[in-house]
Amino acid sequence: MKKNLQFFMNYKRTALMLLLFLTLQSVFASGSLTVGTASVSQSTICSGEDVTLSLTGNSLAANIKWQESLNGVWSDINGANSALYVLNNLTQTKHFRAIASKTGSLNDTSNIVLVTVNPLPVISLSVGGAGSICSGTATNITVAASVNGTNYQLRNGIINVGSSVDGTGGLINLPTGNLNSNTTFNVYATLGSCSAQLTETELVTIINPSMSSTSIATIC
Repeated sequence: MKKNLQFFMNYKRTALMLLLFLTLQSVFASGSLTVGTASVSQSTICSGEDVTLSLTGNSLAANIKWQESLNGVWSDINGANSALYVLNNLTQTKHFRAIASKTGSLNDTSNIVLVTVNPLPVISLSVGGAGSICSGTATNITVAASVNGTNYQLRNGIINVGSSVDGTGGLINLPTGNLNSNTTFNVYATLGSCSAQLTETELVTIINPSMSSTSIATIC
């Protein structure tokens, strides 16, 4: 009887140890998790550009969510649940990280990446000019209330006209050079590494005097 009881106790102990081993093995197998390394397609952009968040080396079965922080407080990015995620129209400097989770395991957090957003130049400035000039003569295109630290380049389409001019805080002149045909000018502004075309353009019309137009001939 005593021998049978001892056998039973040994059997029970062995069975419990086997059950514990199998349970721990299952937990560790399901809980194996590697969050991977977070990176961004561009660490510095101009306001309004897109960046791609990437997570590499992560566990394939892991659930992923991206988070962002503007002022030290982390929040989930709506819909950002894949290893690759495109952020559209980013306008503020932010930090990003990925959170990986898996059934039966704790969450794991990736490294933090920073995207610095530089401002675009002001593009709502008033652009003016002479309106009409005689053929073969020149005029100036003006930019009112130009911004210090911003550089302004006169253009005909995408072709630069003359040299660029630095903003002064007031009105600046951009010489057109001699013109022989009607031309619509635009102004391309650059602030640091970011550029944009001013909203307004200016049309310069060429006056072609004729023998039958005494007033025009007198002007030109």
